[in-house]
Amino acid sequence: MAIGLWSIIQTLGTQPIGIGQMNLRLLVKVGDLVRFKVHHYHKSYGVGIILEESYSARVGNRHWALFNGEHVMVRLDELELVSESR
Repeated sequence: MAIGLWSIIQTLGTQPIGIGQMNLRLLVKVGDLVRFKVHHYHKSYGVGIILEESYSARVGNRHWALFNGEHVMVRLDELELVSESR
């Protein structure tokens, strides 16, 4: 069954979402502390805070985060959760 599903996904030209990415999408909320996964981005931006979630038909789901006083639009697959606000 899984092989059939995988071939359908490949035919559609999409990539499956990994379990870790799916969990991050469900876990990240406004107020959470995050950082970039890529070291040189993390080194430049440091730790940020999620400000809001936005959606547009053109770019899909994105989040606004505050890094070093700068508002940055990010994708959750670029981020690691540092600490939850809850």
